[in-house]
Amino acid sequence: MKPPVKPASKPAGPTVFIVDDDISLREALRGLIVSVGLHAEAFSSAKEFLRHPRPEVPACLVLDVRMPGQSGMELQRELAAENNPIPIVMITAHGDIPMSVGAMKAGAVDFLTKPYSGGEPERSLTREEMLDDITLTWLTGTATSGARLYWENNNNNFNAVDQKTAEITIPVAVTVFPGEIYQAPKSWTERAYPNLIYFHEVDKGGHFAAWEQPELFAQELRAAFAPLRSGLTAKN
Repeated sequence: MKPPVKPASKPAGPTVFIVDDDISLREALRGLIVSVGLHAEAFSSAKEFLRHPRPEVPACLVLDVRMPGQSGMELQRELAAENNPIPIVMITAHGDIPMSVGAMKAGAVDFLTKPYSGGEPERSLTREEMLDDITLTWLTGTATSGARLYWENNNNNFNAVDQKTAEITIPVAVTVFPGEIYQAPKSWTERAYPNLIYFHEVDKGGHFAAWEQPELFAQELRAAFAPLRSGLTAKN
């Protein structure tokens, strides 16, 4: 039986609830949201969040997937069973495609991987960059269309045969980022893409490499296209 919930206090305006057992990330996110004039409330566990009174105001929930006790996915299912319509943005440092698809199917509006930054997001991204991304996803309602690729390819994301990579005849370049959900080994990449012209493993960056490490991403693009530029120059 659940403990009684106290009546909600006076509404504080649109609120972002944060549930994450990592205190450094939790407080960093709370500080970010407060710094732009929004109200934020942070909790260390699903149990603490459920016990806290929630005012009837526009709100969203930023929810960590892996936590001691009740996990983020379990909390998501409990809220859905209660017909609680609060939009949920799932975050994790240990995500994979099936996990993200499961969260989206259960109603999450987005699924984000935590940057590999030692628990301090601002080591990788500025507050403005993080807020821009959250705002674009939330206000435009584009999370569903953005997740379409994951939904349609849930069963064959890493299957070269199903993806028909052998039929790709144009030059292919691959850069492996250490924070990516899946780091393809060179042996697999060479077998999957018959016209592989570039393969490189870098030491930083994750699933959103162009956003997290734009300079490194640009360097990799230039390096990947270098053989093609050389070929065109030789022909001319």
